[in-house]
Amino acid sequence: MALPELIYVRSDILAVTGKKFMQAFHLREGAKSTRVYCTLCFSVLGVDHPSYRNNVFMFFKNHCQTHFNVSQQPAAAIYLNELTDFSKAEVPLGVPVFHSFHFPQEQARFRKIVTHTFKQSQVGAVGQSLQDFIKTLGPVKVLNLTKGKQLL
Repeated sequence: MALPELIYVRSDILAVTGKKFMQAFHLREGAKSTRVYCTLCFSVLGVDHPSYRNNVFMFFKNHCQTHFNVSQQPAAAIYLNELTDFSKAEVPLGVPVFHSFHFPQEQARFRKIVTHTFKQSQVGAVGQSLQDFIKTLGPVKVLNLTKGKQLL
């Protein structure tokens, strides 16, 4: 089982197709992450989080059609503690592994790897940020999922 590849890109959206099939969700009340899903296939199209400071957003490689260059090598494998069967995870050799971010030293080690990714761009945005796009989708729906409960 290959791990999903999470890609962080600049939060500067130039064009959107299929907006009528998009909805923003929180997994539960008070959630930090806002996820934009396609309501036809429920693929995650983009994720915003306060720690991204509106500079980047995250999406899952191969979940939607994009015009981004997503051929770069992974910078880290994160949250592996949430896998039900780690033995099937395929983490490429040389990729730093983070099981969780419960410990300050793990947070600091991760920040050293991605510090350049979350910085504000020196070049002005041409389009709109994911946060601004989410505002055009209407109210964010809260799913009220139970934390830790298996859905399938």
